[in-house]
Amino acid sequence: MTYITSWERKGMAIGLQEGLLKGKLEGKLEIAVALLTQRLGPLSEATAKRLGRLSLERVEALLARLLDFKQPAAFNSKAELERWLRANISARRAVNGRS
Repeated sequence: MTYITSWERKGMAIGLQEGLLKGKLEGKLEIAVALLTQRLGPLSEATAKRLGRLSLERVEALLARLLDFKQPAAFNSKAELERWLRANISARRAVNGRS
């Protein structure tokens, strides 16, 4: 029988938590991309890469905007989506101390 130290247990718990968060991000991002594709048509590879750089919080904000039926439809053009991405990726960099 293998002995697992408390450090190993803690490492496994952290790894599991990170895996769950990554899965949550990927699932929500997949939904956002599907909604955007349905609304705007196929997204460019560059736009898909920019979407992939969003944090979980920003993907959730994007989904909230896409699914807000009380407001006029969000992202009526690819240009509007690009403006949102520029603003939200820039905000992430500022928070993380990157320019």
